[in-house]
Amino acid sequence: MWFQTVQNDDAEEEILKVILPSKGYRRLQHNFNGHLALSLDAHTPEVINALQEAGNKLVEDKAEDILDLCKILNPDIG
Repeated sequence: MWFQTVQNDDAEEEILKVILPSKGYRRLQHNFNGHLALSLDAHTPEVINALQEAGNKLVEDKAEDILDLCKILNPDIG
């Protein structure tokens, strides 16, 4: 949103290309299905649902890694 206020679209794109590694920039441009990504600063039910689904999938995919990290941070979890 800030970029849209102070920069034109081309400037925003160039700034993001410099700030983010190439894979990170591509991830901003496309979602996991290869379609254009939703604007993450929108507060529509569609965006909220997409973010929730992506978060749930991430937790499911990385469940073992998350548990391993929890065990390192708190060995009593065992």
